[in-house]
Amino acid sequence: MSEMKNVLITGCSSGIGLCVAKGLKSRGYRVFATARKSQDVERLQRQGFVAFRLDLDESRSIAKTLDLVLEQTRDACTPSSITVLTANPAPWRI
Repeated sequence: MSEMKNVLITGCSSGIGLCVAKGLKSRGYRVFATARKSQDVERLQRQGFVAFRLDLDESRSIAKTLDLVLEQTRDACTPSSITVLTANPAPWRI
């Protein structure tokens, strides 16, 4: 049985992040798309993504998003099989 391919992409509201998210989704990846603004998250959900609000400048937001992704992938994979792509200039502060 092959492992489900999961990817968490930040910065999916536009530009490279959105382009990569669409490309990976079309190739069969389960894409967890994130954006900072609620209206962008809603738009991503309408486009068929599992989408969350994520602000990389807030440690609490990072922790919450990772918890949500791990919760949704618990039965499908191990945490080590989730790829994270940061597609924006915000610094990571964990």
